[in-house]
Amino acid sequence: MTGKTPRQLLPQVLLLACVLLVRADARAESCPAGCTTWFDGCNTCDCTAGIMACTRAICDRQETPRCLDAPSTVAPAAPVAPNNSTQARTNEEGCLAYARAAVEQYDALHAAGCNCRNARWHNNFEVHRNWCLSLPNWNDSRPEFDTRQTDIGWCKNGRRPC
Repeated sequence: MTGKTPRQLLPQVLLLACVLLVRADARAESCPAGCTTWFDGCNTCDCTAGIMACTRAICDRQETPRCLDAPSTVAPAAPVAPNNSTQARTNEEGCLAYARAAVEQYDALHAAGCNCRNARWHNNFEVHRNWCLSLPNWNDSRPEFDTRQTDIGWCKNGRRPC
């Protein structure tokens, strides 16, 4: 025991609390790469030039953090099929673009320091391509692409996505 009364310790306790809050806030003040509007699970953040400006709502429950950008701003586009080509050809081209993007996302996640390796996170181009081709339309692979983008953002913000 230091021999100090609670009243005497109050300034030190308040200072420590402020330091901890500033450190926690500093960790949260970075934007995921390629995201201009980030939802941190509670607040919506505008990301400009690497700086995050967020609302400061008090939330009863934490939701899943995610990028709120329109999906078309980050996903690879498949080559546009000419009018005389078949849907199968379009799917093949789209799935090639999807598989390339999936491998690039895997590399980006590992470069950010998260070493995930599972059904979603691997660098096997053919497995990604074949999974995409098993879908009715290559565009149905979009949610998987978006989930990986969100995971990369989590990793860059110090959260473990896997």
